[in-house]
Amino acid sequence: MQENSSNENTKLISDIEDFLDNCGHECLKAFRYYEPKGQKGYQGNRKELVARRVESHIETILITLSGGDAPVAYGHLDACHEGKVWLGLCVADDAQGLGLGRVMIKYLLSKYDGEVNMTVDVDNTPSINLCKQYGFENTRTNVKMNDERGSIVNYMRKK
Repeated sequence: MQENSSNENTKLISDIEDFLDNCGHECLKAFRYYEPKGQKGYQGNRKELVARRVESHIETILITLSGGDAPVAYGHLDACHEGKVWLGLCVADDAQGLGLGRVMIKYLLSKYDGEVNMTVDVDNTPSINLCKQYGFENTRTNVKMNDERGSIVNYMRKK
């Protein structure tokens, strides 16, 4: 887990919230990690959920473009589920196609040497192709039931 001071954690949580507020609808539609619905036992607001999630991060990356104030890309390695490490990536709608996903996945994979898991919506071909370039393989396709849409996702793993 990341070792951050209280001030660093507060800033990180604020920056992640800023990203979520400004990243755009398409980005959030595919990135359900901070969706309150479906979180077991979760009753609080998003800030509390972000704070709780950050506690289990092994590594977090936020990218801000030169001259910008708000982050346009966010990624993490998370060790919160069943002893597995999960990778999450999200690039703001207006920053997609700039190679930020590639920068984040390369950085995050350099910070952890074990097996990494992730889910990617089956219709997100650019993300699936990117993950395969970094050694991820499909392990199964399933309907993800913890969101109200019942999204169909590929479960992917890199050994």
